[in-house]
Amino acid sequence: MDMDHIMTWATDVAKGMHYLHMEAPVKVIHRDLKSRNVVIAADGVLKICDFGASRFHNHTTHMSLVGTFPWMAPEVIQSLPVSETCDTYSYGVVLWEMLTREVPFKGLEGLQVAWLVVEKNERLTIPSSCPRSFAELLHQCWEADAKKRPSFKQIISILESMSNDTSLPDKCNSFLHNKAEWRCEIEATLERLKKLERDLSFKEQELKERERRLKMWEQKLTEQSNTPLLLPLAARMSEESYFESKTEESNSAEMSCQITATSNGEGHGMNPSLQAMMLMGFGDIFSMNKAGAVMHSGMQINMQAKQNSSKTTSKRRGKKVNMALGFSDFDLSEGDDDDDDDGEEEDNDMDNSE
Repeated sequence: MDMDHIMTWATDVAKGMHYLHMEAPVKVIHRDLKSRNVVIAADGVLKICDFGASRFHNHTTHMSLVGTFPWMAPEVIQSLPVSETCDTYSYGVVLWEMLTREVPFKGLEGLQVAWLVVEKNERLTIPSSCPRSFAELLHQCWEADAKKRPSFKQIISILESMSNDTSLPDKCNSFLHNKAEWRCEIEATLERLKKLERDLSFKEQELKERERRLKMWEQKLTEQSNTPLLLPLAARMSEESYFESKTEESNSAEMSCQITATSNGEGHGMNPSLQAMMLMGFGDIFSMNKAGAVMHSGMQINMQAKQNSSKTTSKRRGKKVNMALGFSDFDLSEGDDDDDDDGEEEDNDMDNSE
């Protein structure tokens, strides 16, 4: 294929699209213009076919996602409202195929191409040795802003101007015959785009893993919130107990004895029984049976014994608690449940014996 064939075919496609946009009874936006949908008639004229994805402009300008990604304009990929200049973008890809005889975005999947075109604003590689007039036309067709793309009427005018350039045929033929020199540029761009896609895939895996961890974290928080305890925080408790006890005990004993002896105004010496009694200890006195009380004629003995005993016991238990709060664990450290309150017990016993 030489420059004459390229110029002729490029003009045929441009005229066919201009007819659909401007001269047909109803404006038609093809939306799926690509090399497979261009056929060669018997007379060698190119014809546009396959209008399955086409829409009549007076019915709607909002398009669903149909077509083939490497030829699709960014607004078509995003299912945004479109104009006839979405076909201008596709026409630029067809013209690139004629010049390079390469498959657009070779080796990349459709969705990968869509991401590169829309998110990264990537376009097909225009070799550095491509004739300037063709390179400028391709750049205009691939403008991200649809309003800046030329109409097919303007494209036809540009092609006619290029046909009148006498230096263009030599430049174009030199470009076509030295494909080995600039094909490496296209391959290098494809490798770069594939690397971008691999990086994207790696980032997607990272995001999925992060999302999985977040879901597990949320599930843990939900489980903790359903427990009757207060937490989502964990408390690690270390406790140190100490005890203090004090016991006081006191005993006191008191005994009084009053002896009165009367016998017709005469006094007598101390009775031996009384003397023995006074020599007895307090314990023996209290253990005496009532039946063994000492009685003597003419003598009155009044004895009174008193013993007081008291026992006081106080017990105290204290607890020192150190708490370290953290988000890392959700298990509770359970301490002893048998906490003793401060208390005092006091027993007082009083025995009075006479």
